[in-house]
Amino acid sequence: MQFTRDVVDTVRELAWHVSDLHGVAHWARVYRYGKALASGLRLHPTYKDCIEIFAWTHDLARIDDSGGPQHAKDGARYFDAYVSMVFPHLTSMQCNIIHTAIYHHAEGISADEGWHEGWFTHLDGSKDDILNTIGCCWDADRLDLLRLDMEPDPNRMSTPFWDSLLPLSKRLNQWHESSCTNICEP
Repeated sequence: MQFTRDVVDTVRELAWHVSDLHGVAHWARVYRYGKALASGLRLHPTYKDCIEIFAWTHDLARIDDSGGPQHAKDGARYFDAYVSMVFPHLTSMQCNIIHTAIYHHAEGISADEGWHEGWFTHLDGSKDDILNTIGCCWDADRLDLLRLDMEPDPNRMSTPFWDSLLPLSKRLNQWHESSCTNICEP
C-alpha cells in the first residue's frame, strides 16, 4: 500500500497528541521497519497492509508521551471509529487484526505470548499469519525504542530477525523530526 501525504496528513489530524516522540517521524520509522520485517517473512500483501496501517495508527489515542497500555486500548477503539473513512479498502479480517495489534501493542510481551494468553482466538487466518503479522507490528514499534535511548528487549520481540534491523534503527534515529519526508520508502 502506498501512503500518500494526504493519508499521513489525515492520520496526523486524527491523532490526539503529536510530538517529537510520538508523531509522523516515529510512525514513518515504524512503517519502514514493518515493511522490512514483512518482506523478510514473505507475508502476503493482505497482511503487509495490516502492518503498514498499524504503523500509522497505533498511537492515535495518545494523550501525552508517557507509557502505559491505556493509549493502546483507546487507540483500538478510535481506529474502529475512523478506519472506514481513512482506509475504506480494508476487509473486516484486516480491521480485526489491526484493531487487535493496536489494542495489545503496549503490553510488552511477544506475539507468541499473546497467542498463549488467548488474545487472538477471534481472528481469522492461520496461526503463523496472525503471529507473524502482529509480531511484525509490535517489533516495528519496539525497534524505534532507540529514539528513547532504549534497546528492544529480545525476550519481548516476535520475529526471528528483528535484530538485523537494529543498525537501520540506529541510523534513522539520528535524523531530526523534520527529516522524515523520505523515510517511508527505502
